[in-house]
Amino acid sequence: MSPAQRIANHFRRSLSRSSIYQHPFQHWVLTESLPPDVLDSIVEIPVEAPSTKALVGTQRSELEGRFFFSPTNCSLFPVCDDVARAFQSKKVSQFI
Repeated sequence: MSPAQRIANHFRRSLSRSSIYQHPFQHWVLTESLPPDVLDSIVEIPVEAPSTKALVGTQRSELEGRFFFSPTNCSLFPVCDDVARAFQSKKVSQFI
């Protein structure tokens, strides 16, 4: 089983055990949505915390401090690629 398949299976199990709320809109509260080793790998990615000076309440300023699972970051950090592939898989998208 590939890392992405393992992550997808874990996420589906978490989603199936989640709490569903209808107010103020339909949403789910998940726990343990990713395997612990995957979380550890994500936490270890060397990303600087955004400066609080940059947070002025605009979307542009808030985007500058975010880390995306972009094609570049997926090529630099295999865990990002694994998570992106898992979330984009038919197994997950059809389950949602």
